[in-house]
Amino acid sequence: MKYTKKMIIDSKVLSLLIIAFFILSCSKPELHFDISRQELIECSNFKLNDIYIINDSIDKKGFFIEPQINLKWDNATEAPFSIPINNIPTSYIIYRDKKVIDNFRLMNNTSYTISQGVSGKSIFSIRVWTDDQGIVYKTTHNDCNTTASLDMK
Repeated sequence: MKYTKKMIIDSKVLSLLIIAFFILSCSKPELHFDISRQELIECSNFKLNDIYIINDSIDKKGFFIEPQINLKWDNATEAPFSIPINNIPTSYIIYRDKKVIDNFRLMNNTSYTISQGVSGKSIFSIRVWTDDQGIVYKTTHNDCNTTASLDMK
């Protein structure tokens, strides 16, 4: 009798663990941009380990005017959930066209697509627009309630 009760309890615990695993594994990264704080923020508890910033502007020949920027977290501590976009923390390695650079600032009067890469998850992208001083004044995702990625629209 005790063995049967223990098996029932163990199977219930196992069932709950399996359900929790599937719920957690279905979550995906979700970004938004806080215009007042000029910060990129992750809404779904995925650390900002790997961020891609693509300048959407093209020159007269049809080429991007600026190579893709990649921010990779490189610190023993965990990556943050938010990044001030014009003051990137020193724990990020900043790559431009696969070469390490010292710093990065958004260009004036430009739109950017910002994406988050999370291993095993689909890419989540937002778009931001800068004014004549390189300050973000508009975004497709200004809060965590906007859950559809540009990639899914």
